[in-house]
Amino acid sequence: MSRGCFKGLTFKIAPWCTLFSEIGKFFDLSRLKMGMLGISLPLNILVLALALLTSVFFTSCASDQEVITEDIAEKRLYDQAQRRLKTKNFVSAILTLETLEKRFPFGKYAEQAQIELVYAYYKSVNYDQAILAAERFISLHPRHPNVDYAYYIKGLAKFNNDKDLFASAPFLGEMTHKRELAEAKESFEDLSDFITRFPESEYAGNAKQRMIYLRNLIAKQEIYVAEFYLKRKAFVAALTLSLIHI
Repeated sequence: MSRGCFKGLTFKIAPWCTLFSEIGKFFDLSRLKMGMLGISLPLNILVLALALLTSVFFTSCASDQEVITEDIAEKRLYDQAQRRLKTKNFVSAILTLETLEKRFPFGKYAEQAQIELVYAYYKSVNYDQAILAAERFISLHPRHPNVDYAYYIKGLAKFNNDKDLFASAPFLGEMTHKRELAEAKESFEDLSDFITRFPESEYAGNAKQRMIYLRNLIAKQEIYVAEFYLKRKAFVAALTLSLIHI
């Protein structure tokens, strides 16, 4: 809506009441004396004239208003999200993308908003939400041109989530392999699935590098567990563990 009209509407009710009161007193509440012409008009004609002027004023304002269609509103939200992503304001971008998807679930930018939410969640270190958003996108758009990215982020988010959990206890140093690596194993499986599905993806090379790291980490853990059993002379458990991973 044009702001020019609002600048002219910064009045209060009281001055208008005073104005009409003074008009009533001046014209003796009945007649408008037309000066030297000696013509008198009923007050109701004056009121009608004022009403017409008011109508013209508001009609003029209305003509300046911009008609905001749904397409324009959707495009504005999308552009705002793009600006926030570009400036790495991921938290605000998430809010805008979520609003865009809720208001226009079948709109022109709905699918793009969903895949960009995967990215924004991941970059804001909200790995759990990134995984959920990736799984949702895969479920809704299994044939989408960018579905490989959703598979990739799904595995990557689990990889980083596992690393972050370990980083919260830096005093363990190289003892990463001595704790349960459930998410690391899931990440390895998800990245393996991604590479199997999309061997030519632009993200495949990075996924392979992370799989090498995860494979070495998991192998160290298995060796540690086997040594643990051997030290306690639990030979059957150590043998069973070794057979599982041969």
